[in-house]
Amino acid sequence: MAKASEKMKTAKVKKPLSKEELEMAAYFNWLGRGCPANDDMTDWLEAEKKMENGPAPGKK
Repeated sequence: MAKASEKMKTAKVKKPLSKEELEMAAYFNWLGRGCPANDDMTDWLEAEKKMENGPAPGKK
C-alpha cells in the first residue's frame, strides 16, 4: 500500500485561475454568443466552468 507522502508526489496540482484568464475566457464566450446585452454573469460562470475542467479533449 502506498504511503500518503507518495500519493501526494503523484497528485496533479492545478494552477489557480487568474482574474485576467477568466476575463479573457468570459469575453470570448460573450463574443461567441453574439455579444448579448445584460448577460455577463452567464459568460463568466461558463468561463470558470471550462477552466476548472481543463482543456477539451484533443486540445492543449
